[in-house]
Amino acid sequence: MNKEEFEERASRLQEIGQIIEKLPIEIRGDAFGLLKAYATKNASSGNDPSQAEQYIASDDNGDADSNSSEGGLFSKHTHDKPADNVRLAAAHLFEQYGSEPFTAAEIESVATDAGITVPSRIDMTLRVAKDDGKQLFMSAGRGKFKPTVHGEIYLKNTYKVKKGTNTRSKANA
Repeated sequence: MNKEEFEERASRLQEIGQIIEKLPIEIRGDAFGLLKAYATKNASSGNDPSQAEQYIASDDNGDADSNSSEGGLFSKHTHDKPADNVRLAAAHLFEQYGSEPFTAAEIESVATDAGITVPSRIDMTLRVAKDDGKQLFMSAGRGKFKPTVHGEIYLKNTYKVKKGTNTRSKANA
């Protein structure tokens, strides 16, 4: 990428940023997804937005940093209760990593990135989370939680997510 192309993309990103900043937090991720092609369009090479979209789609391998599903999940489901937002964040992690254990800090990180409110004691919220009298999460080691079988069914039915197959790196474990 040369300096001219860099400056062009930077100005487009600033333009997009000004637009997205005016939108509600819940739809910003989806809105940026729609405008990614515009930001990566290269006037000097003649790429059109559809080519840029194809490039982005081929480059997006569905890893944990991918915000496309995150933005969609969080914009589809809104909750009034912070405890329900913990379940929503857990659904996002379930969609990414399946039944792999997660920490309260990871839930807090996902919630912060998505702009949703969660309780200060996420660990206690996970310990007492029940649906129809059935425990949704179980302890999976010191400070870690994972969905129970009933929890997996709850997440799949409530948030329409599929069990993820990504694995965490050893640094995050």
